[in-house]
Amino acid sequence: MIRQQGKGYTICALALSKATPMIETNHLQLIPCEPTHIAAFLRGKSELGALLQVAIPESWPHFPEAFSLPDDATPPQTIWGGYLFLYPKERVLVGNGGFKGQPDETGTVEIGYEIASEYWNRGFASEAAQG
Repeated sequence: MIRQQGKGYTICALALSKATPMIETNHLQLIPCEPTHIAAFLRGKSELGALLQVAIPESWPHFPEAFSLPDDATPPQTIWGGYLFLYPKERVLVGNGGFKGQPDETGTVEIGYEIASEYWNRGFASEAAQG
């Protein structure tokens, strides 16, 4: 899942939904959080790390209860779901976040996020929100 210089994407046993593209910022890759990711996390952080081919910080997640599989095994994927924040420079997951729902009639959307404490104060939350 880490972008390789000039070679596109490394995709491991997981096809990203065409309806929910990865978002790239200056320093981060925001990967749509799919049921495959959640199932791997529920088996253990090391499973998720192996799937994404990144390290998982000891302090992440702060809110593991936020990760549960949907009742329907094949929910529709939209850009208004959750994302995993990857920092390719260090090949590490630095956090996650997402939208509470679609924008309201004024275009306002509510977001939630968490950054592993080892990566606080580095601008990752702001960068992901601006993504």
